[in-house]
Amino acid sequence: MDYIEFLRARRALVIFAIVIFAIAAIVVASVHFALGTVSSNGTSIVIDSSHPHGIGATHEHSFGPIYLDVIFDGAAFCAIVFGSVLASSLNRANAYANFVFTKPISRERLALRFMSLDAAAIALSFAIACVVALAAIASLGFANLLTSGPLSIWVAACGLGVAFLWFGLLQAITAPLPGGGGVIVGISWPVFLGLLPLPLFKALGPMVTSLATALDFLNPLYYMPNVTQESHRGISIDTATGLALPLQTAIVWALALVACTSATRIWRRFEG
Repeated sequence: MDYIEFLRARRALVIFAIVIFAIAAIVVASVHFALGTVSSNGTSIVIDSSHPHGIGATHEHSFGPIYLDVIFDGAAFCAIVFGSVLASSLNRANAYANFVFTKPISRERLALRFMSLDAAAIALSFAIACVVALAAIASLGFANLLTSGPLSIWVAACGLGVAFLWFGLLQAITAPLPGGGGVIVGISWPVFLGLLPLPLFKALGPMVTSLATALDFLNPLYYMPNVTQESHRGISIDTATGLALPLQTAIVWALALVACTSATRIWRRFEG
């Protein structure tokens, strides 16, 4: 059964890579088509109008550095999407429970194999998204503008932790169910997205806003760092929790570990 999950994760990863590459190729082609030949001299962007689709003259535009934080933030969102696709693997295995549990292997050990395969695929999806984004930037001639910020590594770690937290929560929710895991995964998107702004609507009453605030502590998107880059002012990183990003990252990974551990224990008790 774990080999079947490996094939499923590999197939999903291949499709993910093709989609990400196709999107990046379209963006790069569109930029070249609209602006002409684009390059960087290290501090600014140069647009050469000699290209047949250029804008009419050679222009040099001052442009700030491209922070890796922005790339990591986008790659984390891609990993969240990919992780949600795999997040019902234990639920899918319930359909074959009568066959799975005839093997001389504990349910918990089998669940750990499933989760490990999925986790490795999620980490690879994050890496693929980063590599494709960096390759696209380099193909546009902006490689010299790439730079890292003081919290770049924490943005990557926190974003990836959010992906694992979302994955773990969905696994824990769907693990004891005989089916319908895909439906719950689909519903999780509007639920998690809808919970985020609710505490801001005071008109809903103190009870509703307090409940929404409490629920947001289990909302993976609540822990997603808000990365904003301004051309000449550098980059700003905000957290909804108000905590320092390293501390928030530690909390996210702790919650993700609890969620994934709970999923394996819940599935161990499943009776097909």
